Amino acid sequence: SSVCDQTSKIATPLVAGALAVIMASQRIFLVAAVLTFFASAFLPNLLSKISVENRPHKSLIEFYDDLILGFRAVGSLERNLIATMFLGIGMSLTLAIYDPHLAAFLKYSEFDAQAFSLVVSGTAGGAAIGAMIVRLAPTKLTAVQLIRSGIIVFSTAIAGVAIAATSSNSPSIFVYVALWTLNGMGYELFLIGQGVNMQNLCPKNVLGRISSSSRSLQMLAVVTGPIIGAWLITTQTRAWPFVVAAGLSIALVFVSMISFKDASQVQRRAT
Repeated sequence: SSVCDQTSKIATPLVAGALAVIMASQRIFLVAAVLTFFASAFLPNLLSKISVENRPHKSLIEFYDDLILGFRAVGSLERNLIATMFLGIGMSLTLAIYDPHLAAFLKYSEFDAQAFSLVVSGTAGGAAIGAMIVRLAPTKLTAVQLIRSGIIVFSTAIAGVAIAATSSNSPSIFVYVALWTLNGMGYELFLIGQGVNMQNLCPKNVLGRISSSSRSLQMLAVVTGPIIGAWLITTQTRAWPFVVAAGLSIALVFVSMISFKDASQVQRRAT
């Protein structure tokens, strides 16, 4: 399903880029609105086929209490799970620092709108490649191996982007597409490993609370990252979000190398 999802993400920006060539950019939004309308027409039929378990709705106070309990339970978790959660927050922050400013950076580098579509397709293509690697690899990788390899590939891509962004000679758009393909592949490998660790190492009775608490911190990082990126652009240059993100990603590589304990004994194999 991950491969199919990423395949659709590859095709969408390519179609958008093709439409931008043959029609005014304002009409692309009209096409998207029409397609969304037709897609929504199928929702009632699809929802009627989905059986949903009736559960009592939680109030806002109860949801807040669950988050607090989840934060308090972190200290009692296994070291590998805590490391996984920390790395997930770090990866979210790193991505959020530069990713929202990608379109502006490409425009600043004098690339056209089609370039952005190619880069986004490269990201989704890399994610699809990462999912296929996990699925088709002759030797099944453990969750820790997926996390470490994902962060290494991700940091290599961001470091390459930082070098290209600060270079006096502007590289070809295909260099950025290749780097963002590595970016997407690394992030997908990390996400798969993170998901396996969360399922395997988190106690079942607190899995929901821990997951909610972890996602809340990741969302905080996602909200904070663009602010940091905008501040770096304002005070430095448009290349600085990539430079800082590269530094953070390299730091995460070192953290991933020293934070996991006896990984070969406690990790189940990713399937």
